[in-house]
Amino acid sequence: MLICVLCLALPGQWAFGQKNTKSVEKALTALLRPTKGKVASITAGLTDKQLAQIIEKLQAENAALERQIATQQTVREKALAASRPAVFRALGAKPYTQSFSGTIFKTTYQGKEEIFGAVPMHLLRSEDFVPGTLSYKFTAGVNTPEGIRYLPVWVVQISSAKTGDMALVKFRREDESLLSPLPLSPQAPTFPQQAYGQGYANNLLSYQSFQLVGQTSNDILIAQIPAVQLGERAGFCGSPVVDEQANLAGVHVGSSYEPQDPVKKNFFAVFNLSPVKVENGDVGYVTPVSYLEKLVASYHQPTAKLFPVTIAGHEITRLKANEYVSRVELLDKNEQVIWKKQTNVKVSYTAAETVLRLHPQAVYVRLYIGRSHWVKNEKGWYVEDTDDVSSVLYPLPPAVLQK
Repeated sequence: MLICVLCLALPGQWAFGQKNTKSVEKALTALLRPTKGKVASITAGLTDKQLAQIIEKLQAENAALERQIATQQTVREKALAASRPAVFRALGAKPYTQSFSGTIFKTTYQGKEEIFGAVPMHLLRSEDFVPGTLSYKFTAGVNTPEGIRYLPVWVVQISSAKTGDMALVKFRREDESLLSPLPLSPQAPTFPQQAYGQGYANNLLSYQSFQLVGQTSNDILIAQIPAVQLGERAGFCGSPVVDEQANLAGVHVGSSYEPQDPVKKNFFAVFNLSPVKVENGDVGYVTPVSYLEKLVASYHQPTAKLFPVTIAGHEITRLKANEYVSRVELLDKNEQVIWKKQTNVKVSYTAAETVLRLHPQAVYVRLYIGRSHWVKNEKGWYVEDTDDVSSVLYPLPPAVLQK
């Protein structure tokens, strides 16, 4: 948001004359707030009329900035108001201590409109930092025309927390008339692009500004978001991120923090995150609607391999919805490993692209494929990841090697 720094306390009319210079200088000083010496140097040699023209120009620029701010605030408020009914509270095993966010959206599959909910996959993992947060079936607190209704939902399709980090949920058919799903944005995001998110951070509905600035190799959107202390956004994952027309651009699935802070640096180490930098603030990760559409297609076609793995812009292979790349190795012409790395949450195999430029002798890439799957324990059904279920060696195509 633009911040106006000009003062508006100016006389409404100006009387031009030889004795009016002091009053003009006084008004200019109030407007610009520099030192008196600087005002004197700025106004030296100028006539009253020239000074008045400067002030009028500054007033016009200030008014334009104010209009721009007001317009942006109006756009933001409209977008948030339109998307608010599509936010739901996902209530886990301990609903009175922590709730999480979810998004209701609609899409068309083979000519038929369908309604789904979306929650982050990492909320379903039994091994995450809040074990067993959500199960196969949980309760959603939905904002309906009749007020908040608590409805049962079922997880119908999972992906992996290391790729799109999204799970689809379904409501009962008789409850769908109570829902206000968001339409998917018809266009791919451009960069930079202003967007807005809202969800339940620490059980309170709040909003967050998102400046979309790029994406990772597995198409997760990278956003610049305001910096906060670690834990202040707890529960915000799963929130809808909408464009200025209140179309769903994606779903917020996580944040990374400024790594210079010792506490935040330890956070990176514990969760094996690779720092991604933005100019100011923290990094927000957003799963785009294109991924949601693929996840809906995989719900209807469980065995289809719809999710591409790309390195340096070239598609290497495709995965099922619940599969992920758990490890990447680069090999030379003799199939000797010259580099290897476990993949990171959200950023995935982006690092391999950088390493390719440092190791031109790489000829092959070996991908180890992991799988997310349901397991049952004493608390219910949760998701576990099994790394290195299989591996395949691929010759790197010439287009990749030339880069």
